[in-house]
Amino acid sequence: SMMSKFSWPELCSILQENVDAFISDLNKANEKESYLEHICRNKEETIQQLQQSQETTFNKLTEQMKEREATWQKQKNEMEQHYSELLGEVHSRAQSCHL
Repeated sequence: SMMSKFSWPELCSILQENVDAFISDLNKANEKESYLEHICRNKEETIQQLQQSQETTFNKLTEQMKEREATWQKQKNEMEQHYSELLGEVHSRAQSCHL
């Protein structure tokens, strides 16, 4: 057989080389896994920050729109009141002119 061509010390040496190579590959894979986990964590944090920022901006815009709508409603009411008073005055003057 092929194994009979090698002495025990040679077989042990080959086995040690293979074990060393395997351990080296395993360590590299573990390092890469740690690195990729770190990248994923950073991306998750960035996504969460962006979502929070977007939500804050959306809430601010919603609040500004509510304030603007309230201001417009107030201005509308004031204008309606003003024109109602003017119409009343015009109507009153028209009545006094007909008397």
